[in-house]
Parts: sequence; structure tokens; C-alpha cells
Amino acid sequence: MGGRTGGRTAAAMVLVVALAIAVGPPTDATPRAAVPPSVADAYTTRRPPLGPTTVVDISAATNDEKLLATTLQGQLNRDVAQIYLVGSSWDAPAIDQAWIDRYVADGLVSVAATTDLAGLLDAHAASLPGYVLADPARDWEVNAATTIATATGAVVATPATVGLLTSRGVGELDDVRNRWPDAVTAYTDLVDTYRSQLAYPGVAVASPGVHGIRDFTVQQGILTLYTRPETPGFDQVMALIDRYPTGHPVYGTISSSASQEVIGVGGLSLQGRYLVPTGTMNNLSFHLAVGADEPRVPARPPSDAADDCGAPGETLVALSVSDADNLRVPLSPYDTNRWWNSPRRGDLPLGWSLPPSVAILMPAIWDRYADELAPSDELVSMMGLGYTFAAVWPDARPYYRDAFAADAALGLDTHWSLDVFLREPDHPGWDALLAEAQAPPAGPSGILVNYGDFGGDHEFRVDGGRLPVLTSRQDTYDTGDDGLIAQLTELAATLADERPPVAFYSVTVWISSLDGLADGLLPLEEQGLRFVSPAHALRCVPREPGGPTGPDDPSTPTPPADAVPAAARPGSPTYTG
Repeated sequence: MGGRTGGRTAAAMVLVVALAIAVGPPTDATPRAAVPPSVADAYTTRRPPLGPTTVVDISAATNDEKLLATTLQGQLNRDVAQIYLVGSSWDAPAIDQAWIDRYVADGLVSVAATTDLAGLLDAHAASLPGYVLADPARDWEVNAATTIATATGAVVATPATVGLLTSRGVGELDDVRNRWPDAVTAYTDLVDTYRSQLAYPGVAVASPGVHGIRDFTVQQGILTLYTRPETPGFDQVMALIDRYPTGHPVYGTISSSASQEVIGVGGLSLQGRYLVPTGTMNNLSFHLAVGADEPRVPARPPSDAADDCGAPGETLVALSVSDADNLRVPLSPYDTNRWWNSPRRGDLPLGWSLPPSVAILMPAIWDRYADELAPSDELVSMMGLGYTFAAVWPDARPYYRDAFAADAALGLDTHWSLDVFLREPDHPGWDALLAEAQAPPAGPSGILVNYGDFGGDHEFRVDGGRLPVLTSRQDTYDTGDDGLIAQLTELAATLADERPPVAFYSVTVWISSLDGLADGLLPLEEQGLRFVSPAHALRCVPREPGGPTGPDDPSTPTPPADAVPAAARPGSPTYTG
């Protein structure tokens, strides 16, 4: 998650300590997929239809003006998704423009007008009941004002932008300046007062100076707050989050560093929650409506997911691109010449992380990637419903049940977990996963684990040998093209009988590129390595450590749990660390 390029390997190691103490689109005959409503409905409170669209360029606006614009966008998109902002995020406005242009070219969106913030206010100020005034110098006031505006139909203003509203006849609805001495007091008051008035039974952790996500929180009726581990008030704010029911995503971002990520996501996990990283998203109130009136295009399996497990002495290597649990990744950097748009896509087999939440919250963007899969591409379910460490949940079975149902509906056959405990084949965290993987609809055919290398067995099977698992051998999350090429060059130079039969390496999306990897890795196929999709590699995981590779035999039934020797089964005690 996030745009930073370091630390996930170190972060996961901290977790152990902290918690333990090019193909065209399908033909018309291709069946369409629908995520079960019981899963999709957990993410939103409303799904407005798409209307004639006004594109508003705010790329030159101040940050306070973007706060006003995004909260106005959220109010105007509540009943009809009609406003699209260019330049509301931290990223380049060109990315926003590229996606609206693609929607128009694909016949999905009709642009009725283009304007700027002043034009948007001229058109819609009369419909506003008022504004909520906040001082951004006290950062909790921005989230407090956003929450109150969400509940009252208002927008958020600051002293720098209030004139844009009063000059158009919009009056003050509330003024939160100096109301609370600190963030914890403010957020406690907000939860006490507004939780019952807001539609969404959960929260968004929104950085006070980053406003792109506010259109979505306003549209969906989500209370916004802010906290970070290792900062004052973190435990108290986490206790406020724990007052909400589980079963719905926490939106936003709960960390600003690797160590914070572990503590923050770990804290949510211990409550039985998952994070949908959206801290740098924008226009989500609009994206969720584009293409939503049609079922989704299902992912096609990679063409190489067959029974060929390699010649003697050959090592099958699977690569998969990281981080698309962060919903910003499918917008960019995936949609760049470094990755999806590279003319070399298809030369090197790749897994592409893409969670079901993309199909739910950005349906047309999901369809774009599912439509354009090359024969050697594979879409991989990135952690299912959201970012969490399910091994420490009080009860993870409902989580896996919904995750695997969404995966099955979308054609996702490989599940990628960042739950570091699952690197141990006998950890009790496997119990809930396996219980739901055995239940209909069909669970995943294989599991990828982690981004970095934590030692131990890198390829093993659980569930009596039925379910293959590959854990990443990437040195660290900070490993880019050169480091990964060097690591695999060293593997190729190893004596054949000392190499593993199959190996999995995570590829960090922020610091790598498809062209760089293809140039450096494909020549290694002359030295005993063969690059395959994750699904292909998983089928060839040996049934016993050090045993011969061999494809799964679909005719072999899965033995009942009581027929599997106890030493081969995951442990059953509840994790209490």
C-alpha cells in the first residue's frame, strides 16, 4: 500500500515480533461475472447511476480549494455520478485526464461540460444548505468538518475559501474552529454525535492535508478521522474504530512508514478488520459508477497453467507484481509504459495483483485489465477483501468465505496473502483459510505468501497435500530490477540439483519495470530457468519437501481432515498473541 518504495519486508518481520508478543477483449460469448451482493454491499452504502458528466479542472487550485471541490463533488455525486475532477489527487493531473478520456473513447461516459471550480460553484452553489468552516492548521478540524458536512449535505470551507461561497450566497452551517483541544477529543465527539447519523457503518482514516478521497467519504456517508501508530492518541482512536461493527472495510491509510504499517494493520487485524488502501485515491465517487450497470468481465486463466513441470534440472520461476491492494496502483503505475502499456507485455509471464475491491469500486477499470490479458498474464487476488493479517483475527472464516466467493466469481484462481504467519505450514492461522477453501464455491488453487524472503520452506503444501503454497524469495521489498535480475542470475548459476524445482519472486511495482525485467531475465531461460505464471508454478509444487515436481491430479480426492495425520495438519489452538 502507499506510494513509498521501502520497508514491507522489514515491516512484516516487525509483525512477527510485535504480534507474537497482448490479447484482445473476449468475444460476445464470454460469460460475465458478478461479485455476490453479500460481498459487494459491504463496501458501499449507495451506487448512484452515471449521468451526463461535468469535468472540472482543479489542477491549479490551492489545497484548500481542493478540499472544497472534493467535498462538493461528493455531495453532487450522491444521487447521480456526474462530477469528475482533474487534479484533485497527489498525482499528476494527466492521469485523471487519461482515464476520463478512456471512458469517453470506450463509450462509457458522456461529457456534457468542462469547467473549473468557479464554474462548478456557479452551477451548484444554490443547492447547498451551507458550509462547515475549519482551520487546516489544526488538522483534526478538517476531518471533523468533513464528517459534519457529510451528515448535513454541506461542503467544507477554510478561511481562505469561504469567500468563494459567501459571494455566491452560501451561508455558514457550522464553525468547528477551536471547538476541541486535540484530535482524540474531536474524534470522540464525532463518533458519539454522528455515528448514528451516517450511512456507512465504519470509518476512513484520511490524512488531513490530502483531499482526493473525500468525494467518496462524503458520497458514501463515512466518518473521517486520522491517526498513526507511534503518535499521541493512537490507542484511543483505535478504540473508537472498534466501536463500529466488523464486516466492512476501513478506508484510507493507517501508516506513514513500514513500522507504522505493521502496527496499524496489525491493530485492525486484531479487531477482525481489513483496510482498503485509498489514501491517495480520487474520483472514487465517480469511478464506482462507470460500467457498474453491467456484470464484470472475468479473468481468463493464463495459457501456460498446464501440466508441464519442467525438464530434469529446470527450475520454474513465477513473478507477480505487488501492491494493487492500494487502489491507486491500477490507475497508475499499472497504466503506464513501465507496466501494462509496455509493448513487451506478454513476453515475460507475470502475475498482476488485483483484488476484488477493484471490480467492486472501479468496475470499468477491472474490465479493462481482464479484457486485455495477454496469454501469459495472470490476474492474482491481492489479499482478497483487503489488507489484513487474518491469522490473528478472532474468527477469520467469514473473511475467507467472502474473499473466496469474490475470487471465484471473478475468475481469480491464485490468492496472494501478506499474512507473514502463513509462511509456516503448521501455523494455526491456516485453519480458517483451509476450512473455507474446502467449501463451495471452489476455493483458490494455490496461495502466494508475502513480498520478501523470511526463510523456511519456500514451497510446500497444506491441507493434506491438496493446496500448494509458494512464499516469496525476493530479497527485500526495496529490490528493483537490478537486484532481482542479480538474484535470479545467481540462482541460474547454481548447480541444477541444488536449485528448487519451483520458485516465486514478488516484483515491487513502484521501483521495477516490465521492460527491465524482460531484458534481464529472459536470457536466463538458456541457463536452466523457465518463467511461468503463478498458477503454473503452484501446480508444480512438490507434494513432499525435496520431492519431485508433478502436476496436481484432479482425480485424486481431498482426504477428510480426520484422515490426515495430525503432524501434517495445521494446528488448531486459537492464536492469542
